[in-house]
Formats: sequence, C-alpha cells, structure tokens
Amino acid sequence: QKLGMRSIYITKEEEIEQFLEIINSVNLKRIQINGDIARCPKCNSLTESVDKEVIKEKIPQGVLKSNDKFWRCKCCNQVYWEGTHIKNLQEFVGKINERLQQPIRK
Repeated sequence: QKLGMRSIYITKEEEIEQFLEIINSVNLKRIQINGDIARCPKCNSLTESVDKEVIKEKIPQGVLKSNDKFWRCKCCNQVYWEGTHIKNLQEFVGKINERLQQPIRK
C-alpha cells in the first residue's frame, strides 16, 4: 500500500494468469460480462438495450440479420451488438471461470 492506495503486484506473464492473480486477490469466485450495465467505449456514458427495429437504419443488414440484441449509448447514440469481440471476451471469461473452480496454483 502506497499513498493509502491498495495495489496488486502482478507476477505472471500470461494474460489469463494475470487476471487470475487479480481476481484471487480480491476474492472473486466468478466474473461475467453484462451488456445491460456496459458503458460506451467512445464517451463512457451508460448504454441501454434497444429494439432492432428502432436502429435498423443505422447498422449493416448482415449485422441486423445475425443479431437480436443491440445497445445504444444514451449520450452519443453509438449502437453496439454482440459481435466477434464480445464472443471472444465471453470465451476468455469462460476460461477464467473454469480456472477459478480449480485449486489456486502458486
């Protein structure tokens, strides 16, 4: 602790191992991604779930056909959906949660 702020010293080199060090140090048992409480990466404002009919003019037809869940920034109106980035993130989180069920390796 320095200047009254708690810090976590990361010793691992692999990304998943680094996440596990942080998660274990704060005693989390599971992590999750929740698009309903996400913030806009452009302006950091809250996002809200939006019906695809409302935003269908703002997104590519292929995206419209292959996705059912959409979110829009309450401030800048940027539209988001569960693309490959989110799917990759969910896969990563799944791996972390699997590892959290295993005994801690030092």
